[in-house]
Amino acid sequence: MATANSVATKFSDTILEEDHTTLLLSSSSNADSLKPAVAKLRRLILPLMFVPSLVSYLDCINLDFVADDMQVDLGLSDKVYSLGAGFFFVTYGSMQIPSNRLLRKFSGVEWLAFLTISWGLCTCCMSMITGEWSFYSVCTLLGFFEAGFFPGMMVYLRSFFTTDDFGWRAAALEGVALYFFQPQDVSSCNFLTNSDKRMVAREVGRVKEPPGEPNLKEVMSLPGLWHFTFHWLVFGLPYWGFIYWVPKIIDELEDGDVSSTTVIFLSSIPYTGAVIGNLTLATLADTFGNNSRFFFVGVAMELAGFGFFLGSISNSKTLSFVGLTITGAELWGSYGLLWSMIAQ
Repeated sequence: MATANSVATKFSDTILEEDHTTLLLSSSSNADSLKPAVAKLRRLILPLMFVPSLVSYLDCINLDFVADDMQVDLGLSDKVYSLGAGFFFVTYGSMQIPSNRLLRKFSGVEWLAFLTISWGLCTCCMSMITGEWSFYSVCTLLGFFEAGFFPGMMVYLRSFFTTDDFGWRAAALEGVALYFFQPQDVSSCNFLTNSDKRMVAREVGRVKEPPGEPNLKEVMSLPGLWHFTFHWLVFGLPYWGFIYWVPKIIDELEDGDVSSTTVIFLSSIPYTGAVIGNLTLATLADTFGNNSRFFFVGVAMELAGFGFFLGSISNSKTLSFVGLTITGAELWGSYGLLWSMIAQ
């Protein structure tokens, strides 16, 4: 693996050091020539990254739908459930930066595969929960291993896509698939021609990071870092609150007289709104340009707050579901835009 990585690195460095006289193309024609290669990358790289992203999300929320049964069978109270979710967030929030620093010491595929396999095994361990302390332990480990996946995925995808391209819109087994089938970088993409590899590597290389370890003090002093950190903290409170408590809210709306299957079905209504909101806001941001993302994120968060408010004050089940659906649509719509802004 180390030999393959060194060969791939030498290939990329050779491409980036080629004589720039071969790049005497206009920016528009260069962009046109890149389109087929970028289309191949989207078609073959993104689907395999989508699957572990989906599995990661399912691993996060699977406790929501069995919380009531688990509380009855194991005698866990709402306090224990909330504290377990808190332990998850402590490690999930605190381990993202350390995880990304480790990503720099390994290849992106190796580290992402390790994280995916690890949280898949943690999810399997949920079947062995016998009490509150084993529940706390599994939640803590799950947050530890899931913390670095999404930030690491952004770093990995930066090896294949430019900033402009970021505006487009089983866990253990998936980790094995990542390790064996996901290419390390552009040079190892066998589905690209040598010409495609050169063009993509040059374009990505224009914004390539400088060699060596980044100065942590300089990074921590960046105003943009703290801006997005604060924004992500404010966003994360309603986002994860929505994920962990929607099934219980719906169960209470139905006075606890419905089965777990019905709760799961009814929970799909707000998430249907989430799909629509995500696609709608992404389309609007593409239409009005990258700078409009700040505006649309702000509007989406305001509407999400309105949805929470509507759902909390209404005595009507219908209006409560409408409020939850609005909240889901706007939270997930702003989620995609936030990641694309951070990637820039």
